[in-house]
Amino acid sequence: MDMEVGLITKRSDDVEMIYMEELMNSVHQHELVEEDYGTHFTTDEVFPSREDLLEWVRRVAYRLGFVIVIIRSDIANGKQGRKTYVLLGCERGGGGGSYRKYKDGLEVIVTVGHPYAGRLKANEHSMLVDMTKSMVKPSSILRTLKENNKDNMTTIKQVYNARYSYKRSVRGPRIELQQLMMLLDRDNYLHWSTCHESSNIVSDIFWTHPDAVKLLNAFNIVFLMDTTYKTNKYQLPLLEIVGVTCTGLSFSAGFAFLSSEKEKNFIWALQKFRGSLLTSHVGPEVIVCDRDLALINAINMVFPKARNLLCRFHINKNVKAKCKMLVDSAEAWEVVMDSWRTIIDCTDIAQFDEFVKSFETICSPWSLLVEYVKNTWIISHKEKFVKCWTDSLMDLGNTTSNRVELAHWSLKRILQNSMGDLCSCWDAIKHVIILQHNEIKASFEMSLHVIGHTFNVQLYKMLVGFVFKHALILIAEEFDRVNDVGFDSECCGCVLRRTHGLPCACQLARYAMSVIPLNEVHVMWTRLSFSDLSECDPSSELSIQQEWDVILSRFKQVDMCGKVTIKNKLREIAYPDMTTLCAPLNVVKTKGSQKSQTNKFQRSTKRIPSYFEHVDRIHIVNDSSSSLKTPKGKVKVTANTNAIPMLNQFHLKCHPYILDVIDVKVDGHCGFRTIASLLGMGEESWPLIIMDLFKEISQWREEYATLLGGHQRVEHIKRSLLVDELSVASVDKWMTIPDMGYLIASR
Repeated sequence: MDMEVGLITKRSDDVEMIYMEELMNSVHQHELVEEDYGTHFTTDEVFPSREDLLEWVRRVAYRLGFVIVIIRSDIANGKQGRKTYVLLGCERGGGGGSYRKYKDGLEVIVTVGHPYAGRLKANEHSMLVDMTKSMVKPSSILRTLKENNKDNMTTIKQVYNARYSYKRSVRGPRIELQQLMMLLDRDNYLHWSTCHESSNIVSDIFWTHPDAVKLLNAFNIVFLMDTTYKTNKYQLPLLEIVGVTCTGLSFSAGFAFLSSEKEKNFIWALQKFRGSLLTSHVGPEVIVCDRDLALINAINMVFPKARNLLCRFHINKNVKAKCKMLVDSAEAWEVVMDSWRTIIDCTDIAQFDEFVKSFETICSPWSLLVEYVKNTWIISHKEKFVKCWTDSLMDLGNTTSNRVELAHWSLKRILQNSMGDLCSCWDAIKHVIILQHNEIKASFEMSLHVIGHTFNVQLYKMLVGFVFKHALILIAEEFDRVNDVGFDSECCGCVLRRTHGLPCACQLARYAMSVIPLNEVHVMWTRLSFSDLSECDPSSELSIQQEWDVILSRFKQVDMCGKVTIKNKLREIAYPDMTTLCAPLNVVKTKGSQKSQTNKFQRSTKRIPSYFEHVDRIHIVNDSSSSLKTPKGKVKVTANTNAIPMLNQFHLKCHPYILDVIDVKVDGHCGFRTIASLLGMGEESWPLIIMDLFKEISQWREEYATLLGGHQRVEHIKRSLLVDELSVASVDKWMTIPDMGYLIASR
C-alpha cells in the first residue's frame, strides 16, 4: 500500500508541558522523566488497507498507555499537490517524540479520560440502550460495563452523552408533546388532554393503561386518590388514582398532570376517569383521599353516589401535631390522644356524642385544641373517618391513603430526579405499571393453584377454585369467631360482610356443619384473571357510528372555517404525533452544574414535609435543648416583663404605639419566626409558616402571577420557600416585603 505515514508525539522541549509535569510531580511526590516511543511505531510491514494501518497503530499506542488519532489525511485524486497520506498523533498531545513515565517503573495511565479510548463498542452500546430502557442509573450502567470488560475506559460523562444521544434518536424531529401523544397512541393508552384558553399550551393530561382499564372495571369498589409533586421540570402536580384487586394488591388506575389543584382541574380529571369505567353506571362505592377540599368537592360532583372517606392516618397525625403545639406537657399529650382515639374508634353512633363531650372535658384547659378538632374534623367530616360510620361501607379495609402514598414512592424511586419532561415521566410510569401487572398476574395464579391445607375441608368445597385465596383467609379468620358469636348478629357486628362482601361470623354459624355457598361471596372475589373479565369488557357494544354520522352531517352544514376546525381536530385523533399541543412555558433550568445545595434539593423527588413532620422535628429539637439543666449554684435571671426590650431604638413618637418588641433568633428565618411568634405559635414554628405560604402561592398560582407581575416572579418566591435545612438561611431564602406580604395577608 503506497501511503506516507507521519507520527507526531510530544516534544521534550515543550516548556509549558514540563512545567505542568513538575506541578503534578510536586503533588504526587513522583519524579517524572521523558522517554521516546518513536521506535515502537517503526515497521517494514505493508498494510493492505488504511483501516488495517490505523488498527495496528492504535493497538501499539494502547499498549503504551495513550491514544493515537488522525491529525490530517488526504487521498490522491490526480490533481497537482495531492497525495495519499495520513498523519497520526497523540489525542492529547501537541507534537514531540517523548512520553512521560515514572522513575519507579509505574506508567501513567493516560487512556482514562481519552474520548476515543472510552468509546463504546457495539455490544456495549447495545447493553447501554437496554439498561437505559430499564431505567437503570448511569452510575450502575458504567459499573456494569467495567465489570464485563476490565479494559473498558468509558467515563460517566460518556455514559450520559450516549444516553442522551439514544433518547434524541428515539424522539427524532418530534417535539415533546408529539412524542408523548405518539407513545400513548402506540401502546393503546386511554388518554385525554386539554389546553389553556386561547392557546395550544397543554393544561391537563390524563391517561390510563389498557390493562388498567380492565382492572378498574373488574375491581371498581374502592379507589384511593392523592396528588404528589416534584415529578417533572414543569412542576405540574400529579394526581394518581389507585385501585385494589381481590388479592389485596394495588394497581394504578389513572394518572393526571394538572396545571393547578383547583376544583375545576380535579373535576376534569375525574370526569375522564369516570369515562374509563365502561360498565359501571354508578361508579365506585368508596373513594379515599386526604382533606383536600377541592378534591373532595370534585369527588362529590363527579361521583355523587360514592362515599368519600378521609385518611385516618393523616387525621391522627395532624391532631397530634396540633396537640403538641398547644398542650404544654408531654404526659398530657398521651391523655389527650387516648381520648381522641376513643372518638375515632367508636363503633356505636349512640355513644359518639358522649365520647366527644369527654374529649372536651379533658381538653378544657386548651380551648383552641377543642375548637380545632370540632371545626376541622368532627362537625364537617365525622362520617368520613369514625368507625361507626365507615364500618357500614364496603371499603375492603382501606381507611388510609397508604396505598397511594406507596405508589408515589414506587414512581419516584424510578424517576430518580424531578428535572425530567413529560415523556420521561410517562416512561417511568410505564415501568411501574408493568411491574404492578406482573405482580398481580402472579398473585392470581398463586391464589388459584396454591391452596393451603386449611381449606381442604367440606366447609370451603364450593369456594376453592372459584374464590381468591385472600378471601378464603379472611373467611377462615372470621370463622374463628363463630364459637363466641353464634347466631347473634348484634354481638357479631357483621363488619366483614359490610366492609368486604364476605360472610360474617353469624352467617358462617349457619354453615358450620355444611358448605358455604358461592352466592354468599361478593362477585368481585370471583374474578380470577385478566382474561376472566369478559363481562367487564364492553368492546363488542362500543361503536362510533352514531357519532360519525353526526360529524359528517355537521361537516356538510358548517362553512369553510368550521370544516377546517373539524378536520384539524380529526387529524389530531388520526395522527397523534402531529399534535399542535405545546409543553408548559415555565421550564425549570435542568442543565449546568449544581451550584449549591438548594439546586440539589430542587432536583430531588423527595416530597415537602407535612405539617405534623415539621412539628415533630421542632419538638425533637426542643426536647434535646431542654435536657440541658442549669448548673447548681447559678441563679437564673428573669428579665423584667413590664419593660419593652429595645424600645429606645425607636423614635420617641413611636413609643406610645408599640405594645411589644419580639426579639427572634438571627438565622435568616427571622421574618418567618416573627410571624409565627405573633400568631401565638412560638418562633420555633416558623417551618409551618413557610409550608402554609408555599401552599398558598401554589394553590393560587395564576392569581399571584397577575398580582406580582408574571410567573417568573412567582417561581422565584416559591423557590425561596423551599428550605431543606433548619440552619442559617442564605439571602435568597429571606422573607421579602412586599411580595411575601401579599401571601401572609391572604393566608
